[in-house]
Amino acid sequence: MQLAKAPPAFDAALLAAECGAIRTGIRNRCSESTRLRLMHGNGNIIAILEGRRYPGTRSDRAALACEICGRISAVRVDGVGYLCWTDTTARFWFHDRDGTYEPTCGNGLRCATRLLSDIGWLTGQSEILTDNGPRRIRMEHREAVASVGTARGYRALGPDRYFVYTDIPHVVVLCERLEQVDVRTEGSRLAHDGRLCRMVGHPEGVHVDFVESTAVGIAVRTYEIGVEDETMACGTGAAAAAYVANRLGLHRMPIEVGMRGGTLVVTVECAELLITGQVGYLLRAPSEEGECVTSGN
Repeated sequence: MQLAKAPPAFDAALLAAECGAIRTGIRNRCSESTRLRLMHGNGNIIAILEGRRYPGTRSDRAALACEICGRISAVRVDGVGYLCWTDTTARFWFHDRDGTYEPTCGNGLRCATRLLSDIGWLTGQSEILTDNGPRRIRMEHREAVASVGTARGYRALGPDRYFVYTDIPHVVVLCERLEQVDVRTEGSRLAHDGRLCRMVGHPEGVHVDFVESTAVGIAVRTYEIGVEDETMACGTGAAAAAYVANRLGLHRMPIEVGMRGGTLVVTVECAELLITGQVGYLLRAPSEEGECVTSGN
């Protein structure tokens, strides 16, 4: 499987202009101190709204996520993470680009980890609070490491098809020729299959991971509900696919997971699945009012 460089190419000037145009609205709806950063975890692009004030109700966050993702055209934003922190605690909420609520997001947590490290809040290993409970985070060799909790609900659904909950519900499909899979069509069919979703206890829909075993690990392509398309990478999907590969005896942990945006490594610590990989900025917070700083690092 050929892996693309992360992040995907984008028009930096257009991105800066579009984000500058929505900054006032974000501050009016959150707080004057709220800062917008556009980040990516292995090409999975996340808008991070960071500040010290509680970012409103779930419906407030969903509406703002839709607005932000809809008004940015320079690059596809896959979701919006809300990061609220004090001197001692950090809290994270997440919504997909269409406003769909998720209890957390693996790559979103890794973006938050890098950001908390860059602003000096995170200096070793710590925890960030999510709707699924506290999740361990740290920086390691300049890469962000985040826990997606303990795998739950593992079950075989049929030949080469499995379910596992890794902070988000995932259906894992094993295949032999990953590049030939029509991820958008087949992923959408399975993600919104009412009978399948009810059977695994998630009638709202499931993410779908198509997985091929390789000599060095596994290759994965993921269809994400809320984005309604394939993403460059999915952190919880990498964890789900690695967990299934390990359970089936295909590979031992840690497992390298090749995705279109690069490689994630999944390992197990104290029964928790941890994901490690590249995190960078597309848009940093303004160094001065009205100035957006773009970067690929």
